Amino acid sequence: MTELILDRTKAEPYEQKPLDPQQLKVVAHRRGAMRVLAGPGTGKTTTLVAAMAGRLTGEEKLNP
Repeated sequence: MTELILDRTKAEPYEQKPLDPQQLKVVAHRRGAMRVLAGPGTGKTTTLVAAMAGRLTGEEKLNP
């Protein structure tokens, strides 16, 4: 039988890297659909989360 050990080591704080110009273009996009194509580990999810957060909390926030 395998013994499970609970690791209570405190996690390192997350620091988001600044978005590059192409990512900022996606975040600023407001008209229609936009396809985001990139390889693994390039920041697609980070970019899309930043875009949605901006749409829900920014100056021109959407009404969910």
